[in-house]
Amino acid sequence: MRTSHIFLVLALTLLSSMHAFGTELRDAVSLNDEGVRALKKQDWKIAFNKFEEALVADPHYQKAQSNLAIAHNNYALHLAAEKPDESLKQFHLAVYLDPNNETTIANMHGLMRRVLRKSPDDFADRVKLGDKAKESSDLIGAVVEYKAALKLRKDSKVEQKLEEVSQLMKEKQNGNSFSSKAKMMK
Repeated sequence: MRTSHIFLVLALTLLSSMHAFGTELRDAVSLNDEGVRALKKQDWKIAFNKFEEALVADPHYQKAQSNLAIAHNNYALHLAAEKPDESLKQFHLAVYLDPNNETTIANMHGLMRRVLRKSPDDFADRVKLGDKAKESSDLIGAVVEYKAALKLRKDSKVEQKLEEVSQLMKEKQNGNSFSSKAKMMK
């Protein structure tokens, strides 16, 4: 009899946690869908907020993270002609969120070449961009640029810079929740 009570309690606990997880996922999907609608209207602020809220509801919801990266990419394209420095910052966010998105990387490289007159294939240019980002407290931009420089050439000084910036990010982040990452991006 006692074993059956324990089993019942365990079963109810499991069902309760599954229900909570299902609710969080439904909330994340709904918030993501709202973000997509805002993105289509180019309502950047609402799109960013909804995707970030979706990731707070479910930090492992990859679709919301991909959509947030797309939103930053699209906003960067929107800003490119009039605010190239802010555009680059948005591209950095997009690459940081989705480092394998070839479209975003190509868009960022295009901005670098045509507007900023920097070569994405030049080690020194990437380090300079990383240093500039770090100096302006754009830690994500610094990480993206230092990593790009290190892909071009191994360099212990740049590796040290990347480590320093990564440590600063950890200190600023105060935990691993997405909400703190999102706050750090702004």
